[in-house]
Amino acid sequence: MHIRTLLFKPLFLFSFLFAFAPLAQAEISASDKIALKRTVVDYIALHTEADRYHFTDPNTLEVKQLQFLAMHPVLFEKGDGSFALCADFATDKNDKFLVDYHVTRVNNQYVVSAAVEGKRSLLMSIADKFSLE
Repeated sequence: MHIRTLLFKPLFLFSFLFAFAPLAQAEISASDKIALKRTVVDYIALHTEADRYHFTDPNTLEVKQLQFLAMHPVLFEKGDGSFALCADFATDKNDKFLVDYHVTRVNNQYVVSAAVEGKRSLLMSIADKFSLE
């Protein structure tokens, strides 16, 4: 099955179900939320071959082969107008691996400006701060 099909069907359901999920700051439109999530899904699909996502650690330039698990339903708007979205992956040893995607708007189009290994402790502190579960 095509990776975009695998990623977009659950994404569509999440987008529909969580269209009104809380944001860290100001509320954005449901269509922008879908566009942001679609941008990340397309980025993941572009970097996936034979069902393995190729993640390059920006610090070490080590390439990790990961299996997509799920997108997180909540997205965070940063003060500068950019956004952070997260996705879970599995390593070859079945350990969970979180990737944070930083998305910005360029020429009226959302683009992934960075993909970095996520830190669950940072996510949990943000969730606690904004009472997200």
